[in-house]
Amino acid sequence: DGWRTRFRFAETGAPLPEGADPHEYTWDAAAQFNSVNRNKRAVSLDLSAPDGNRVFRDLVDAADVLVVNMNHRVLEDRGVAAHVRARVAEGLVLVTMPALGSSGPHRAMPGFGMLTEAMGGFAARYGPPSAGAEVSPTYYPDAVAGAHAAVAVLSGLAARTATGRGREIDLSQQETLWLQFGEGIVLASREGRPPRRIGNSEPDVPAGVLATADGYVAYVGGAADPRWAEKRDGAAVVEALRRKGFRAERMRTVRELFENGELHWAERVRHPVTGERGYLGIPVGMDGKGLATVRPAPCYDQHTDEVLTEWLGTPAEELAALRAAEAIGTVPRQPYRVRKTRRAS
Repeated sequence: DGWRTRFRFAETGAPLPEGADPHEYTWDAAAQFNSVNRNKRAVSLDLSAPDGNRVFRDLVDAADVLVVNMNHRVLEDRGVAAHVRARVAEGLVLVTMPALGSSGPHRAMPGFGMLTEAMGGFAARYGPPSAGAEVSPTYYPDAVAGAHAAVAVLSGLAARTATGRGREIDLSQQETLWLQFGEGIVLASREGRPPRRIGNSEPDVPAGVLATADGYVAYVGGAADPRWAEKRDGAAVVEALRRKGFRAERMRTVRELFENGELHWAERVRHPVTGERGYLGIPVGMDGKGLATVRPAPCYDQHTDEVLTEWLGTPAEELAALRAAEAIGTVPRQPYRVRKTRRAS
């Protein structure tokens, strides 16, 4: 379950850290977090504490980019909105990306992938024709919005180079999802109807998925009888379909691709909590070389002292005082230990 951010140590499948209670929680074992946050550093600040709020503003003063992947109120609620916007005039690129943008009747809605897919028309189109509305199992809007946010940051930096001023960019995650519905928007505007669900088909091209004796085969290029494939192995089905002029491939699992080496840009990374595990690398090469992981994903609060020293020149005694005041290094505000329930005797 890579989407959770909080695990008991006993659930991680990794050796128990020395002195740790197996029932204690760790925020450092989420597979999805540890995959997408390699080569980054982590800082923990409590913006509700006066000193933590001050440190955040100091970091903003030293930063080129601030990305706020929270609801539209968070900068105002934490009392830093005016400071951040003043820095925009001096060169800061600010990207705010609430689920439904910072304006409109739904702007206060928390960002849940399921709701974004439902409200944005994705769920109405996703799935086979015979089924009702469905949502994706991968929180598809998150990846789409993240890609658009990266482009937004780069465009803001380019504008700053040209003008010397920063940019405040409002990015609605909902609206980035709409951009994936090109023909659907055309049908709605010209013909007043939504696109039909096509399931495993391709638009205007005969295609589908066949169940075989040992898995599944995807094909494009003609009609195929599913009963014919059920008792044959996938390799035989693929070969027969190709002889008919189809394009066909056997479906493979991520585990299979990783173990047989086809994911050639996958890499094994050792993390201090979860141990050595396989992660997908960045599918981009530079000068004929892949981009490698320099450091694993950060643990909670791992680099707070390091970043404050490097960026702000904060001396050791001030760091200690900030920790004593719980302005930095605070744990998330949720239960830290599992509550033990008493059994009836």
